[in-house]
Amino acid sequence: MNKYKDPMSHPRVNTAATLICRLSISMTTLLAISCVLLGQYNRLNWQNEYIKGSSQDPSQIKYMHYQDEESFMEENKDEFKNGNNGQFFTKMLFAEVLILAMHPVPFFDRYVVFEGKKTNYKIVYFFSEVMMALMWLRIYFLIRTVMNYTDFMDAYSKKLCSSYGFTTSIFFTVKSRIIINPESTVMTILFGTIVIFAYLVRIFEMPYFRSIGTPVFDSYFNACWFSVVTLTTIGYGDLSPVSPPGRILTMILAFWGALLLSLVVVIVSSVFNLGEDEKMALRHLRLTKEAAKTITSGL
Repeated sequence: MNKYKDPMSHPRVNTAATLICRLSISMTTLLAISCVLLGQYNRLNWQNEYIKGSSQDPSQIKYMHYQDEESFMEENKDEFKNGNNGQFFTKMLFAEVLILAMHPVPFFDRYVVFEGKKTNYKIVYFFSEVMMALMWLRIYFLIRTVMNYTDFMDAYSKKLCSSYGFTTSIFFTVKSRIIINPESTVMTILFGTIVIFAYLVRIFEMPYFRSIGTPVFDSYFNACWFSVVTLTTIGYGDLSPVSPPGRILTMILAFWGALLLSLVVVIVSSVFNLGEDEKMALRHLRLTKEAAKTITSGL
């Protein structure tokens, strides 16, 4: 940082490949934000068509559960005002746009500095590195997209769940998949957590360990090792974060690991449980063996 006062003149930033990468990310980000806004606009228009649709139309998920149009309008009178169903700019829309907006900006960068007064350390990040870490929040859209194509989020599922007094959601879909296919679901979450947190911790810890001459977090395998040790709440202490962002991520990983391991324990224990047919076969086998011993001892 002392040598390159302007972060844009740093060799890690001032390259054609870096500029092309940031421009590509910005273009795809603008496209994604446009799709989110267009999706919100189409959703509102589609909802406004409820009052025009027939109760026999399977696409009219919300309207199907009302006896007539008057009861539907009375129940949703706060949403339908002047022919407009709800507001365009909602909290969810704002959150989604904010998540998409966080990305490295072309032709702009700054230094982000963390200094420890008591421990006498100084960690310098690029603003673009922080934005790259925050871009992992976009995994929410990937999870939502995958869940929307499951059997628990289609029109029939929404209608059925609504008849039982609740609405389908990503959380409901995840819980359903854990019950139906627990092994693959929990293992996917477990290994996905290790890979993502290893990447994030590596971003925030590399500058410090490079500055002291021990670049242990340059190795992605070491970062994965640290994530596994923290996730399983073992905590050997051979690797430990120093930066404030790294420590915050470690605390989140530790709490998440305690929750995730409880699921793993339940699933592993269920693997060794006998099914109903296996229980009946075992009971029959034991009775047969006991009867054979009785006959043998009688002879």
